[in-house]
Amino acid sequence: MEKEVISMDECLNKLQDILSKKYKVKLFAKILQLLGIILFISQLLVFFGVGKDIFPALGWTGIFCSLAICLLIILGDNVAFRINKQKELIDVVETLKNNHYGCKNSNEKKHNELTAVIEGLKNNIHAGKKSANNDCKIELITDAKTLVKRNIQIVDEAEECIYATGSRSRDAIYLKTIENKISLNGEIVYYRVLYGNPYHQALKKHLEEVLDIRDPNKRPHGAKTTYLGIYSQFNDEPEKFVCANEKQALVVLPSFKGAGNYDTAIVFTEKEIVDKLCNYVRTLYVGSTKLENIEAVKNLNIISEKAEHELSK
Repeated sequence: MEKEVISMDECLNKLQDILSKKYKVKLFAKILQLLGIILFISQLLVFFGVGKDIFPALGWTGIFCSLAICLLIILGDNVAFRINKQKELIDVVETLKNNHYGCKNSNEKKHNELTAVIEGLKNNIHAGKKSANNDCKIELITDAKTLVKRNIQIVDEAEECIYATGSRSRDAIYLKTIENKISLNGEIVYYRVLYGNPYHQALKKHLEEVLDIRDPNKRPHGAKTTYLGIYSQFNDEPEKFVCANEKQALVVLPSFKGAGNYDTAIVFTEKEIVDKLCNYVRTLYVGSTKLENIEAVKNLNIISEKAEHELSK
């Protein structure tokens, strides 16, 4: 049975209706709070002998009941909304996401609307879920400069490991940062798995530099620290782009601005997710052909050079 597909405007309207319920719940709670406060003050006045002719005397029972009403509503109104509306919010975001990715030519206005909605709802969706370290965060990147900077930052902040996949890396600063990191700290584990031959000479040169810095077959610190491989079975595993350390992981997404752009990604910092993405790279390495000697790297063909050669024929 096919899922119902609705427009972006309908999704945003539905989301607006759901969020409006939150404010209605809060308004009702505020009214009850106000009544509770009035009841509390009136009973205090009666208790101290003021206003006996105006307010009914309920004694200590009235004071404690009114105070309890105020406290319970203050503590419970947001929790009640999150429990009742969390699933609806998740469903709406999923619908928005599916519709957005199904549209090849989403204009800039709709893209900004969707980005704002997802950014604004991240905390609402996860509010009722407890993370082991209470640090469940997702960062959405939508421009190329920020994406490149975050790749460099992830490498620079690595203390235990660096994981990277893909054959298209060519940013000199990013690749040099990796080389400096593994050179200064011989215990940092470095995984790099290519999907087929490298597209640019810069990545091939990087692999040669890594092998010059470290010999994967030697274990001066008691364990292997360098894992280089090339995965070519694209029928089994399509190309994916991951850059991670032990604390955060960046995953490149299809561009919000159209095909051929490298500018959209999600950064995860929740430990469980980061660990699973690092494990993805490790399992990919297991199924790859090893590039752990200089001869294997030198035999790699550069795809961009091969394409230019074919065109010149």
